[in-house]
Amino acid sequence: KLYCPFVKLSGEPIEYVNSVKYLGVLLSSASADTEDMKRQIRSLYARGNMLIRKFSMCSEDVKLHLFKTYCTGFYCAHLWSNYTQHAFNKVKVAYNNAFRFLFKYDRQCSARSMLVMNNVPFFDSIIRKSIYDFRSRVNESGNALVITLRNNFTVQSGAMFTGWCQRLYCNHVN
Repeated sequence: KLYCPFVKLSGEPIEYVNSVKYLGVLLSSASADTEDMKRQIRSLYARGNMLIRKFSMCSEDVKLHLFKTYCTGFYCAHLWSNYTQHAFNKVKVAYNNAFRFLFKYDRQCSARSMLVMNNVPFFDSIIRKSIYDFRSRVNESGNALVITLRNNFTVQSGAMFTGWCQRLYCNHVN
């Protein structure tokens, strides 16, 4: 068992917790991203249900615009690095279901075909673009701390960097 020292801040003891929400992202002591992925799933279904409830009678174009606006942003998903493929697939299913339910597609309808027909990006494409954009910003940064981290071998061989490379460059990753 790991020993955690007793620490005080302004005379008050600091409580140790297993997870904390910071800037809307769930961070866990186990460095696992599963809890944040579950948060994202709940958020997707909530946003999807809100769109269905308030805008189901709108035109297809309006619903498409609303879906792209409210359901394609995955805050900090590019930082996910410690998760199972099962957890990743559950987020993808939530994304596809939100679209499917909003446009009243049958459950048996292919997610790829319904997204392609409506010119909506696949979940994997959104994640790859998010990773690519973040890596580009890191690589172009002139900040000394960011440059130091970017050039650090430990960072380059870490789980996040490895996951980025798999998502960006390997075709076999779904």
